[in-house]
Amino acid sequence: RMVPGAAATEIELARRLKEFSFKETGLDQYAIAKFAESFDMVPRTLAENAGLNTIDIISKLYENHASGNTKVGID
Repeated sequence: RMVPGAAATEIELARRLKEFSFKETGLDQYAIAKFAESFDMVPRTLAENAGLNTIDIISKLYENHASGNTKVGID
């Protein structure tokens, strides 16, 4: 099997885990949300190494993935 590169997989995992954390109750939701944040480090590192604005890149990736373009990564 193949997965999309350029941090597309990591952003989608982070997005889905954050959505899942909102459905959980108790302290588990905080652990799940923090685990989801850890997936943000891959696109953040890629953007920094490419000399891009990390905040813009992360927000655009989340925007694209929320609209259904789950294969969009850093270009």
